[in-house]
Amino acid sequence: MGFGVFMGAILLAIIIWLYEYFSEIKKSIREMEEKLYNIEELLKSQNK
Repeated sequence: MGFGVFMGAILLAIIIWLYEYFSEIKKSIREMEEKLYNIEELLKSQNK
């Protein structure tokens, strides 16, 4: 009983950690895309 609860808690912690990790990656990818878009817009406005 105690061992199963312990394993379950570890599994839950790993799942939560992975979820947080991947949502951080998605957020940073989105930020990078926004920066690239802003750089492209800057270049377009300078070329006019």
